[in-house]
Amino acid sequence: MNDDAERPTFFWWRWCLGSVVAATLFSMMWVTFIDVVGRYVFNHPLQGAYELTELALAVLVFGALPLVTARSEHVTTALFDGFFLGQARRMKLLSVDLISGVVCATLAWCLWIQAGITEAIGTESQVWHIPVGPFVYVMALTSAASTAILVWRAAETLKQIVAPSRDQA
Repeated sequence: MNDDAERPTFFWWRWCLGSVVAATLFSMMWVTFIDVVGRYVFNHPLQGAYELTELALAVLVFGALPLVTARSEHVTTALFDGFFLGQARRMKLLSVDLISGVVCATLAWCLWIQAGITEAIGTESQVWHIPVGPFVYVMALTSAASTAILVWRAAETLKQIVAPSRDQA
């Protein structure tokens, strides 16, 4: 049975967040297409295409972060995986999840502070005058969601370390 069938709540948020990320990528594609056609065919580029792409890229990267974290699909190397078996492998997974959780929590905290500063001074994009603060808050919240996922995974791994089942030993 897959993860989504076991936890329908996770399926729901994965589907919603995945849809937002997909729509963002699709919109970035269209903004780029319109900008390039306008620039090279009509000699009139789309005004503010660069800033729209910047904001969409922030949503894309940070929106995908919890999805990648939940599926353990980060870029990794298996250089030393052959050296870790059984409990040692679980200890390695635990330490990686804990260190990643601390990094994501620090990132979320710093982004939350930055979002407050950005809101307070009224930072907005130059051409379209889009407020930047909400985007930074989204980045902070998705980083916090990734932190929660990493802590949950670390707790699950710790359970396996403390009381391993017979088939895992």
